[in-house]
Amino acid sequence: MKKGELPWDALICSGSLCASGLLSGLNSRGISVPRDISLISFDRYPVSDLTDPPLSVMDLNLKELGDRSCRALLARIDDPGYVIQLMVSASSLYPGGTL
Repeated sequence: MKKGELPWDALICSGSLCASGLLSGLNSRGISVPRDISLISFDRYPVSDLTDPPLSVMDLNLKELGDRSCRALLARIDDPGYVIQLMVSASSLYPGGTL
């Protein structure tokens, strides 16, 4: 299958391990990333640097999200009336090969 024959323009993976496996499977079927389909992952684990081609990554700063979620949970435990509000965190896009 080549561009135009694929049912999707892009694939989004929850992590770089998943994306690296998907990349390998696509390559074995003659589907080229990024020529035939785009692929992006949501973490900056070291495997994203080791793939060929290197993965594009959206870094969501999971440590910050975890810290803020933990503080909100503890506040809710201390005060069942505590209202957990929307949390927004900074993120960064790293196109393939720029980590």
